Amino acid sequence: MDGVLTDFTGACEKIGEHMMFWYSADKEHFWKCVSAAGPRFWAEMPWMTGGKELHSFLKNSGFSPTILSALPNPDRRAALAYARKGKITWLRRELGTPCEEEAILCFRPEKHSNQGFQES
Repeated sequence: MDGVLTDFTGACEKIGEHMMFWYSADKEHFWKCVSAAGPRFWAEMPWMTGGKELHSFLKNSGFSPTILSALPNPDRRAALAYARKGKITWLRRELGTPCEEEAILCFRPEKHSNQGFQES
Protein backbone atom coordinates (compact mmCIF):
# COMPACT_ATOMS: atom_id res chain seq x y z
CA MET A 1 0.00 0.00 0.00
CA ASP A 2 2.57 2.58 1.16
CA GLY A 3 4.81 3.62 -1.69
CA VAL A 4 2.74 1.70 -4.27
CA LEU A 5 -0.81 2.99 -3.93
CA THR A 6 -0.21 5.73 -1.37
CA ASP A 7 2.51 8.38 -1.28
CA PHE A 8 4.09 7.65 2.11
CA THR A 9 7.15 9.79 1.41
CA GLY A 10 5.02 12.75 0.30
CA ALA A 11 2.85 12.47 3.41
CA CYS A 12 5.97 12.38 5.59
CA GLU A 13 7.39 15.46 3.93
CA LYS A 14 4.14 17.33 4.68
CA ILE A 15 4.85 16.77 8.38
CA GLY A 16 8.35 18.18 7.99
CA GLU A 17 10.78 18.57 5.14
CA HIS A 18 13.43 16.31 6.70
CA MET A 19 11.16 13.47 7.79
CA MET A 20 12.72 10.89 5.50
CA PHE A 21 16.13 11.80 6.92
CA TRP A 22 14.76 11.06 10.40
CA TYR A 23 13.35 7.77 9.14
CA SER A 24 16.92 6.56 8.59
CA ALA A 25 18.75 8.58 11.25
CA ASP A 26 16.41 8.48 14.27
CA LYS A 27 13.40 6.19 14.05
CA GLU A 28 12.15 7.22 17.50
CA HIS A 29 11.96 10.87 16.42
CA PHE A 30 10.38 9.88 13.11
CA TRP A 31 7.62 7.78 14.69
CA LYS A 32 7.00 10.40 17.37
CA CYS A 33 6.28 12.95 14.61
CA VAL A 34 4.09 10.52 12.66
CA SER A 35 2.19 9.59 15.84
CA ALA A 36 1.60 13.26 16.61
CA ALA A 37 -0.16 13.54 13.23
CA GLY A 38 -2.67 10.87 14.37
CA PRO A 39 -4.78 8.62 12.17
CA ARG A 40 -5.31 11.46 9.69
CA PHE A 41 -1.70 11.01 8.53
CA TRP A 42 -2.69 7.60 7.16
CA ALA A 43 -6.33 8.28 6.29
CA GLU A 44 -5.54 11.35 4.20
CA MET A 45 -2.42 10.04 2.49
CA PRO A 46 -2.46 10.99 -1.19
CA TRP A 47 -2.43 8.46 -3.98
CA MET A 48 0.96 7.61 -5.42
CA THR A 49 1.37 8.77 -9.02
CA GLY A 50 -0.01 5.90 -11.08
CA GLY A 51 -1.48 4.14 -8.03
CA LYS A 52 -5.11 4.49 -9.09
CA GLU A 53 -4.25 3.34 -12.60
CA LEU A 54 -2.33 0.32 -11.30
CA HIS A 55 -5.15 -0.79 -9.01
CA SER A 56 -7.76 -0.20 -11.72
CA PHE A 57 -5.71 -2.12 -14.28
CA LEU A 58 -5.35 -5.13 -12.00
CA LYS A 59 -9.01 -5.08 -11.01
CA ASN A 60 -10.20 -4.70 -14.62
CA SER A 61 -7.84 -7.41 -15.89
CA GLY A 62 -9.71 -10.10 -14.02
CA PHE A 63 -7.48 -10.13 -10.97
CA SER A 64 -8.81 -9.64 -7.46
CA PRO A 65 -6.03 -7.59 -5.87
CA THR A 66 -5.74 -7.86 -2.11
CA ILE A 67 -4.03 -5.06 -0.25
CA LEU A 68 -1.08 -6.17 1.88
CA SER A 69 0.30 -3.43 4.09
CA ALA A 70 2.73 -3.30 6.98
CA LEU A 71 1.90 -1.67 10.29
CA PRO A 72 4.39 0.04 12.60
CA ASN A 73 6.23 -2.07 15.13
CA PRO A 74 4.04 -3.11 18.10
CA ASP A 75 6.42 -1.23 20.43
CA ARG A 76 5.10 1.97 18.87
CA ARG A 77 1.60 1.62 20.26
CA ALA A 78 0.19 5.00 19.23
CA ALA A 79 1.64 4.77 15.72
CA LEU A 80 0.32 1.22 15.39
CA ALA A 81 -3.21 2.15 16.48
CA TYR A 82 -3.29 5.25 14.29
CA ALA A 83 -1.92 3.42 11.26
CA ARG A 84 -4.45 0.62 11.57
CA LYS A 85 -7.37 3.05 11.93
CA GLY A 86 -6.14 5.43 9.22
CA LYS A 87 -5.33 2.74 6.66
CA ILE A 88 -8.75 1.15 7.11
CA THR A 89 -10.38 4.57 6.66
CA TRP A 90 -8.33 5.21 3.51
CA LEU A 91 -9.14 1.81 2.03
CA ARG A 92 -12.86 2.11 2.73
CA ARG A 93 -13.05 5.60 1.20
CA GLU A 94 -10.77 5.06 -1.80
CA LEU A 95 -11.34 1.41 -2.73
CA GLY A 96 -14.59 0.48 -1.01
CA THR A 97 -15.73 -1.76 1.80
CA PRO A 98 -14.99 -5.12 0.09
CA CYS A 99 -11.36 -4.13 -0.48
CA GLU A 100 -11.06 -2.79 3.06
CA GLU A 101 -12.51 -5.99 4.53
CA GLU A 102 -10.12 -8.20 2.54
CA ALA A 103 -7.00 -6.14 3.24
CA ILE A 104 -4.20 -7.77 5.17
CA LEU A 105 -2.57 -5.40 7.65
CA CYS A 106 0.33 -7.09 9.38
CA PHE A 107 3.78 -6.45 10.79
CA ARG A 108 6.60 -6.24 8.26
CA PRO A 109 8.17 -9.64 9.16
CA GLU A 110 4.78 -11.30 8.52
CA LYS A 111 4.36 -9.88 5.01
CA HIS A 112 6.40 -12.58 3.30
CA SER A 113 4.37 -15.38 4.90
CA ASN A 114 1.01 -14.00 3.69
CA GLN A 115 -0.34 -14.95 7.10
CA GLY A 116 -1.01 -11.50 8.41
CA PHE A 117 -4.14 -10.80 10.38
CA GLN A 118 -7.18 -9.19 8.88
CA GLU A 119 -8.74 -6.11 10.40
CA SER A 120 -12.33 -5.07 10.21
